[in-house]
Amino acid sequence: MSSGERLRNRLILGALGAALGLLVVVYPRVLATGVAQIGVRPLALGLLGLGAVLALLGRGLRHRALGVTALAVPILLVLAAATGKPIFLQLVPTAVYGIAAGILVASLGEPMSLMERAVRTLIPAAPDFIADYCRSLTRFWAWFFAATAAVTAGLAIAGLVQWWQAVTSWGVFAAMLAVFAIEFAIRKTRFRYYYVGGPIDRIWSHFFPAEETALGRKSLEYIRIRRDQIRREREAETTRRDAQGKPGRPSR
Repeated sequence: MSSGERLRNRLILGALGAALGLLVVVYPRVLATGVAQIGVRPLALGLLGLGAVLALLGRGLRHRALGVTALAVPILLVLAAATGKPIFLQLVPTAVYGIAAGILVASLGEPMSLMERAVRTLIPAAPDFIADYCRSLTRFWAWFFAATAAVTAGLAIAGLVQWWQAVTSWGVFAAMLAVFAIEFAIRKTRFRYYYVGGPIDRIWSHFFPAEETALGRKSLEYIRIRRDQIRREREAETTRRDAQGKPGRPSR
């Protein structure tokens, strides 16, 4: 993966993460307060900045269908401003969750899934044997966001405002935290990758020794190779610095 591709992936992941973070933390409160104080139309016009960000994100997507889907947010905000109906504002989280699911699904048709791309963007030297797991994890998160989109849309259309506020604020946040915790335990037990050697690694390795499974042994071998590589790189760097620091031979 080139440095340009890594930068592009970081920008897309960062924009998507920021949009989801705003939805979970800010949007339900802003919607409830904004509609009560200034009304639907002014609030929708003020939120068009969020729609513009997602539309720009859509321009960077390789799949044209996803780029068109990213326009759903500004379209919903324009409809809210034109009609004054709050349901269009309530459907904005649905659109963003749908875009997230679409991005994840689309990446499954590429050689590298979105989750693997994210891992390799953060850890370029990640081992190759994580690919299948990252693909399964990408598929799971696609279903998660698709289900979240369906639930939030159903609550908005049914007019269950209090339920909608609960789900779109702390409900989604709590569900994602639970999924992160469960996924961490599954990943740690599956790969038995104890590179850091901290308290969690020591506890996990006591109950789940890496030597007992094929993936665990792959992790051990990868850690050995990676540490040897880092050691050689450090030795080469030390040798280079020592060579640069030695005074040259005097000319005769």
